[in-house]
Amino acid sequence: MINKTERNKLRKVLKNKWIEDVLKKTIEKQLVTKHGNNYEKTYISQVLNGKQSNLNIENCIREVYNERKKTQSNLIVKTL
Repeated sequence: MINKTERNKLRKVLKNKWIEDVLKKTIEKQLVTKHGNNYEKTYISQVLNGKQSNLNIENCIREVYNERKKTQSNLIVKTL
């Protein structure tokens, strides 16, 4: 489960439109609910906020975080 410290760290990098990216990631990995549906944006948000626990969604959130952090680092290096 994502704790408060990690949540704050994730939010600083994720900023806007992160839920859509995580949703795309779950679809790529063919992660679905027990009823066979794609996860909803509200559920993904609840996982980040610690109201729901889902290791697969948490891993997708961390992957998007790592991708964005890498992109931000590349942008900083290019501007220097």
